[in-house]
Amino acid sequence: MLRWLVAGSVRFRLLVIPVAALLTVLGAVNLDKTRVDVLPELGPPTVEVQTESLGLSAAEVESLITVPMENFLLSGIKGVRTLHSDSIPGVSRIDLIFPHGTSILDARALVQEQLTRIAALPNVAAPPQMLQPVSTTGRVMMVGLSSSSISPVDLSILARWTIVPRLLGVSGVANVAIWGQRDRQIQVLVDPRRLSARNLTLDTIISTAGNAQLVSPLTFLHASTPGTGGFLDGPNQRLQVRHQLPLSKPVDLAQVPVEGTKGTRLGSVANVVAGHQPLIGDAVVNGGPGLLLAIYKRPGTSTIEVTNRVKNVLDELAPALGGVRVDTSVFEPASYVHSAIHDLTLLAVIGFALALLALIAFVLEWRTVLISALTIPLALLAAVWALDALGYTVNALVVAGLLMSVAIVVDQAVATSEEIARTVRARRAEGSEESSAVLVLAASAAVRTPIAYATLIVMVTAVPIVVAQGLAATFVHPLALAYGLAVLAAMVITLTVAPALAVLLYERSPGRRPGAVLGARIRQAYAATVRRTVHTPARALLALGALGLAGLVMVPFLEEPDRPSFRDRDILVRWEGTPSTSLPEMDRITRRAAAELRVIPGIRSVDADVGRAVSSDRLVATNSSEIWVRIAPSADYDRALRRVRQVVDGTPGLHSDVTTYEDDRSAGVLEGPSSTVDVRVYGHDYGILRRK
Repeated sequence: MLRWLVAGSVRFRLLVIPVAALLTVLGAVNLDKTRVDVLPELGPPTVEVQTESLGLSAAEVESLITVPMENFLLSGIKGVRTLHSDSIPGVSRIDLIFPHGTSILDARALVQEQLTRIAALPNVAAPPQMLQPVSTTGRVMMVGLSSSSISPVDLSILARWTIVPRLLGVSGVANVAIWGQRDRQIQVLVDPRRLSARNLTLDTIISTAGNAQLVSPLTFLHASTPGTGGFLDGPNQRLQVRHQLPLSKPVDLAQVPVEGTKGTRLGSVANVVAGHQPLIGDAVVNGGPGLLLAIYKRPGTSTIEVTNRVKNVLDELAPALGGVRVDTSVFEPASYVHSAIHDLTLLAVIGFALALLALIAFVLEWRTVLISALTIPLALLAAVWALDALGYTVNALVVAGLLMSVAIVVDQAVATSEEIARTVRARRAEGSEESSAVLVLAASAAVRTPIAYATLIVMVTAVPIVVAQGLAATFVHPLALAYGLAVLAAMVITLTVAPALAVLLYERSPGRRPGAVLGARIRQAYAATVRRTVHTPARALLALGALGLAGLVMVPFLEEPDRPSFRDRDILVRWEGTPSTSLPEMDRITRRAAAELRVIPGIRSVDADVGRAVSSDRLVATNSSEIWVRIAPSADYDRALRRVRQVVDGTPGLHSDVTTYEDDRSAGVLEGPSSTVDVRVYGHDYGILRRK
């Protein structure tokens, strides 16, 4: 089959070369359109269900929401491998993990079908929400909203009803969470003394205020089941009746008469004011109040493309956001991706130039150099194209796999072109009149079997990684796949494009050429080493066995591999105070720390989020916060990071962690179990469990 492949390439060389050139051009042009991300997609298909229950404690959330949902709603779903749950004050989260290979759409359909039975749960919370699937990278952008002329409540209304719906319509955006969201409310703050003086009860005030609304969420009130306005038929026209209550302001609601009284109004027994709901989280934008929008992307989408689409939408919304400062630089992974692409491009150009110079020094044959220079990039482009077709993004692990394969790709290209040059030159020196096609075919036949065996060996070594299961395996799958595809593409191109090019380049006799002195000396030294090894195979086998034994002895002393670290200039500082720390106190601590970080030389911006947001990936209480620090491109990265750590470590009473978002998302993927035995203790009293 390999002989047929080489012979066909030589015979149809005038077709193979244009096709290869076209593929190279298309690959280079479409390289900008390739989906790019920082991390690969990790873990099995997972469906996340969150249930908001503002006001409930963690124990109440566990007993009233989480446990009933686990036992009566979600436990019988077919295919669920693992079910994880978290219960914190005000929210329940349940993760349903399915086996690898399960369609996420099928999994979501099964979960959604079970959620239709939610009426079986106690009516103590909002309906459960099944969140959209989110990429491993998670947040694609953090956007800060602040204003000196618009109140936080009005800013929240603008974000919720104008900005977020447009962002959710962007292709690739899965979810948008808002930190600091303040829903507009008209609050009736009852004064117990005035209420007692008029012999009224709190139930009467609740009924009066609730029934004064067109629709009330309180199911025991008449306003919870509003009737229709109906219509009136005239002689020739039907008139629709619509209820329109003039109670849009606190002063209007304060004038509503209290039920069962004569002339007593709500304002006489309560303070009716405009306010917002109790906060579960807050945001610090540019040192002051504001909103932080966390934008999440879908799995398999390009970070750069989604970021550009989000920015375009925000630019379109700018005329409608008068008085609002929109800061898209709070956290932007696309800037790190752009920087990495620039550095990798520069590295690739320099490495390719050095490889060509080394090849020239070793070979001194322009035809060999030209064939190698054309086939090496084509093999790598083909691998990237294949990965994109298989649904993979070009990420850090894919780039690592391609870099690992470069040595084999170069070796195959150079070995084939050098063998062709040697065979043609030797046959021409012997006076052979055979055509260049025959000579190239003979030379390719000499190397096709070794190349095929070498490729097979390389592919076999990658098989255990490809078929492995688990979180660490999914992390390195793209690396092994990129490595194997690049080697396979190099073999195919070496056996097809290289012979076709060689036939055209060697139409004319290469003639005699001066030998490459450096290459000749290396070949002579290598040949002498091989001769000595062949004459004394026992010594070689003994040395090989000793090295293998030494490797086996060192296996127990090997440490866990380090995961790749990312020098992203967007630094993430995680804070955690003592349990039950209030939101205002955590807000104060975070603002003070942000002010100290902002004065560090080289820091461009500092923003923060405190607590959590509805439908976010952060399930924490009010004692937790995140500070997003952006280091300027011109600043010394290590020095600025060191100063940030000094400020963070100087804040007493808090547990802190300084990292990057990419490092945080990939933490633990290459770590084994922390212990050989896990003991799980169950009980009803957490204090007793801790003492045990």
